[in-house]
This record gives sequence, C-alpha cells and structure tokens, in this order.
Amino acid sequence: MNPADLRQMDDAALAEQLTQCHSRWRELRFDDAVGKLTNTSEIRKLRRTIAQVHTILTERRMAAAVAAGETLPRRRREARHAPVHQPRRKRVGSGRT
Repeated sequence: MNPADLRQMDDAALAEQLTQCHSRWRELRFDDAVGKLTNTSEIRKLRRTIAQVHTILTERRMAAAVAAGETLPRRRREARHAPVHQPRRKRVGSGRT
C-alpha cells in the first residue's frame, strides 16, 4: 500500500491493516516453504508495508507525547542498558619486545 494512503487511515484501521498483513505474510511464508509460491517479491512488499504501518503508528505516538508535553522516550538500547564499554587497560609485559 502507498504510505500516503496509510497516513490517511486512523489508528484502528491501521491496526486492522497490520493484522491482515501479518496473517497474509504468514500464509506466504508457508506457501514459500512448501514450494507453492511463485511471486516471491510479494513477501518483500508485505514486509515493507508492515514496517511502514509500524513507523506511522510510532510517529503518531511520538507526536501525541510531544503535544502532551512529555519527554520523548530514549532509544531502546540506551533505555535498557547503562553504558557497558570500559576502556581497555594497557597490557604490561605482553612478552613481545
């Protein structure tokens, strides 16, 4: 589906579209596994549509958070983990001269 068409849908319609795309994607994967699928590019198109729907829903959630005055959530990795990187210590006596 065209992203402009997806943006015109409301959240409930997008959720329904997402459900339909996921079920169709599952069917295509099964057909591909048994060798019945002839147009394999359809899988790629469906995955792209699913990603577009997820992106639009995330954009709307973030816009609503900004409108409400909330701070935007940090990236998932930054929110989950504290920095783990420790600087390497210099090796002493590595045996090479």
